[in-house]
Amino acid sequence: MSTTILKIIALITMIIDHIGLYIPNTSEYLRYIGRISAPIFLFCSVIGYINTHNKKKYLFRIYIFSIFMGFIDAVILVNANYIRTIFITLIII
Repeated sequence: MSTTILKIIALITMIIDHIGLYIPNTSEYLRYIGRISAPIFLFCSVIGYINTHNKKKYLFRIYIFSIFMGFIDAVILVNANYIRTIFITLIII
């Protein structure tokens, strides 16, 4: 299975999770389905890091995106920057 298919699966499960989050009186099972999206995206990020030709450039792009998402999270008063988690994971690798 390619990472493109995995990303599509993660995207669909994330949309299902957000439907369960933002639409009132929906089943809690929608939230359970969506929980698989974060590990899939993290796995795809690690595979992308391993297969990239320029690891510093890859890390720099993830870092810039995490800063951008941090500003957005601060504006909407949410403390859940998952891109920062991906960046830290890639630094550890």
